[in-house]
Amino acid sequence: VAEADPAASMAISRELAARLLDTYQELTVRVRGSVRQRLARQLLEEIGGDVQVSAGTEVLSIRRTHQELADSIGSAREVVSRVLSGFVREKLVELDRGRISLLDPVQLHLVANRRVSEAARRSSGT
Repeated sequence: VAEADPAASMAISRELAARLLDTYQELTVRVRGSVRQRLARQLLEEIGGDVQVSAGTEVLSIRRTHQELADSIGSAREVVSRVLSGFVREKLVELDRGRISLLDPVQLHLVANRRVSEAARRSSGT
């Protein structure tokens, strides 16, 4: 199809480029991102997994322990608990026993992707 239709070829190329950029962004956060960024990203990724929507509300809830989250981002439970407490103060999440409710997924997305490229440039010295 790509050989016969230049428009299809361009659409495929754009899609592949977008996926490659997403992959680079993910790698940058995982390698050079702060615990705060990695945790925000992990919470957002969990939306696709075991999620419960509270009755009568649109708050997304994830059933994970602090230890499970720490293991998934390569950090210590204590550090994850401290970052989550910060998210609570900022009203991004609400914590309950074994459950984390995402109050502001849009802001979490901004935290996860905040200045990743700038942080990467600073750490590489360019």
